[in-house]
Amino acid sequence: MYHANVFATLLSLITFQRSILIWNIRQTLYEINYESFSTRFAIFLGKFFSFLPKKILCNSELSIIHHKDYGFKDCFKLIENGVDTEKFYFDKQISNEVKKKLNIDKKNIVIGKIARFHKMKNHQFFIKNILKILEKYKNLKILIIGKNINYENKSITELIPSEFIKNFILIEETSEINSYLNAIDLLCLTSKSGEGMSNIIMEAMSVGVSCLSSDIGDNKKLLSSYGKL
Repeated sequence: MYHANVFATLLSLITFQRSILIWNIRQTLYEINYESFSTRFAIFLGKFFSFLPKKILCNSELSIIHHKDYGFKDCFKLIENGVDTEKFYFDKQISNEVKKKLNIDKKNIVIGKIARFHKMKNHQFFIKNILKILEKYKNLKILIIGKNINYENKSITELIPSEFIKNFILIEETSEINSYLNAIDLLCLTSKSGEGMSNIIMEAMSVGVSCLSSDIGDNKKLLSSYGKL
């Protein structure tokens, strides 16, 4: 949201109509160097102009701490993420249909990761450790979904030995997340930066999927005793 915050600020400075300026920040700042140059520049400008908005909304307590430490003015307001439980729900029929579509047998255990392909999402770490488990448990199916997740992405396929490629299902970015969550037994989030309060964890919990997350953002608070870090 950094670019939008800067753009909104510039508009508020050049417009003749007075308006209340409110920013929105939806991530933490573990390692700014993971961001693109344009995003790093937008974050820097955000720090410089942070005295202008009436409020800066954040979705996690840790995000507020990180941005205050970086130099943003302390005008933050915490509004935690929510999930639409009518949109994310378990349905046995949906589960069976998706598993049939993906050629997943009843004997298979499905481990999923849903995230765009980006170094902060740490797909390499996920695949590396899943392969260790696959050596012992051959009945696992690994479902990875997100932007630039496909068999043409050599950064992914080169990590997977040929004997295990049949265990992996790679799916590009899709709006049918609820359907695929219905086919997953365990959702893994292995991000090493950026996460504030993870929507995908909340969506998975709403469907009734067990979750395993890196200790990032406010996910410890979110999972509480209902998942593992």
